[in-house]
Amino acid sequence: LLTSSPAIQYFSGFKNGEGMALIPFEGENAIITDERYKVQIEEEVDPGLFDILTAISSVKQLETLKEKIPYFSRLCVEDNYLVLKDFLKIKELWSDVEIIPASDFILGIRSLKEKGEILLIKKAIKITEKALEEVLPLIKVGISENDIAAEITYRQKKMGAESDSFPL
Repeated sequence: LLTSSPAIQYFSGFKNGEGMALIPFEGENAIITDERYKVQIEEEVDPGLFDILTAISSVKQLETLKEKIPYFSRLCVEDNYLVLKDFLKIKELWSDVEIIPASDFILGIRSLKEKGEILLIKKAIKITEKALEEVLPLIKVGISENDIAAEITYRQKKMGAESDSFPL
């Protein structure tokens, strides 16, 4: 069960990352998000890889996933990201399930990079270097950190970046 935005995006392509993705050993993968992101998730996630679902809250999302996959004996979770109310709901819905912490395992998978990912990382580095070159002359006494950050973000996006690597 993926619950962190970076993991959801990595495995599904859903850039918003709000929601959860369930990747069972057997059966169909499912991804679920808030109904407000229905159009976005349908545009970004391949329906051949994930059954795309929506529900209003994380509790409702878990209930919807329970309907989709009523039973499993073990559930690997991102223990560094799973919030208590969701953990308690999982224990309620799947009372016999063994919860296995898997944050480190998932991070390990995400750390492996294919050739295409490496090329994108190199492109991002070039964009960042160019943006920093342009912004360095603007740094003076009295200029706020927020103004500099905004300038960097503006220049990166102008050069093709989707977003900041680490939003403030």
